[in-house]
Formats: sequence, structure tokens, C-alpha cells
Amino acid sequence: MFTFLWRTVLRNVINLGHHLVIVVAVLLWFGAWKQANPAVALVGVVFLALNVSWMSMLAAIASARFRDIPQIVASVMQFAFFMTPVFWQASKFGDKHAFLTLNPFYHMLEAVRAPLLGAPVSTLSYTVLAVMALGGWALTFSVFAVTRRRIVHYL
Repeated sequence: MFTFLWRTVLRNVINLGHHLVIVVAVLLWFGAWKQANPAVALVGVVFLALNVSWMSMLAAIASARFRDIPQIVASVMQFAFFMTPVFWQASKFGDKHAFLTLNPFYHMLEAVRAPLLGAPVSTLSYTVLAVMALGGWALTFSVFAVTRRRIVHYL
């Protein structure tokens, strides 16, 4: 059953590889390549893949049982997209950054974006991502252990 998960994750990694050409071109065009640290950004991509894969597996298990989960996930992702500094800068928040500290999508985005822009990644972001990966995979494996025999019946 993990084959479907890893196929989806690897398909998206291949998509990222194709889109990486655009990211490199933009960094070269605007001269930001001099400050960029692609090796550290790759560490962020690894953390991102680890976290997104357990989230995908947990959502897949829940979606097999409850048919409304894909719509809920779509709504949550749209809300998270607007609450995460994708189109706005986190520095505009000022001292009220507790919202960003509690936002796991911010840490996933920052682990990849900051090194590409020449900024350091905070140790808090790496800590949050590592704890999320360990706790998330532990939760996912325990849920999978309980439901693996019934997943076929859910479908």
C-alpha cells in the first residue's frame, strides 16, 4: 500500500525537478544566485518530502474510510495557503509572530525558501520539521497498523 504513496511523492519530486529550471532561471536573472545556498535548500526539500509523505498517507487512510475527507483537505489547504506567507512577507507581522511559529506550513516553506533567498533557516524551523516528521510517521504507522486489514474493505 505504500507503493501508491511513494509513487505520488516521487511524481511530485519529478515535477519539482522540472520546475526547478524556472527557479534557477529567476535566481540567475535577478542576481540572487550569489547569496543562494542550494545545499541547505535541498535539506529543506528532504524535510518537506518526509512531512508531506506522512500527511499524504494519513489523508489516504482517512479518505478510504470517509469519503468527505478530500473536500475537507482541499478546504484546509486553501486556508493554509492564505495563512502562510506565500504572497506576503513574514517580516510584516512584526512582534506578533506566534501565529507563524504555530503554523507548520510556514516552517516547511521557510526551510526551502530562506536558503534560496540567501537567508539562514532558523533552528526552530528545523526542530519543528524534525519533530513533525518523527511524530507524524509514528502516528501514521500506528493508524496504519490498526487499519491495514480493513482498508481493502473501505474501498
